[in-house]
Amino acid sequence: MAWYRRRFWNASSERFIPSDPNQRKIDFDGLDVLPQEEDLAKEADKELLEYKCHRPQIKKKNPVRLPLPEDLRREEKVIEPDGINKNWIRIGEEATEVLEHKPGELYVRRIIRPKYVVKSTPVKQEEAAVQIASLPPLPLPSSNAGASL
Repeated sequence: MAWYRRRFWNASSERFIPSDPNQRKIDFDGLDVLPQEEDLAKEADKELLEYKCHRPQIKKKNPVRLPLPEDLRREEKVIEPDGINKNWIRIGEEATEVLEHKPGELYVRRIIRPKYVVKSTPVKQEEAAVQIASLPPLPLPSSNAGASL
């Protein structure tokens, strides 16, 4: 019984058996091809090339994340960029919503980053024309789940 157990249920590997030099090999390249077979072989090659060239491209769908439900409580946090003075005008804002968890409650933390642009004075080359504060580091940057979740 022990031999059967080892034979059927234990790990096994195949042995490498070197090829026998006395065994004959089939050489398809040296055979003569009939004219009818030549035409068929050329047509098969054309079909193969056409298939490779005209293979339909599968378009990947971009993942669509559904918005967080409106009935959840929202906490807003505004992050202003550094170096903003009277020469800058607020033109909009970037809002990022992150789902957070407190015991017994789910809520949405909304991070608002205002966008500013220079009024009319020329901008230095080092300084960007539009300023926006950087997003704080998130545990999963491509997700809308916060660290507490």
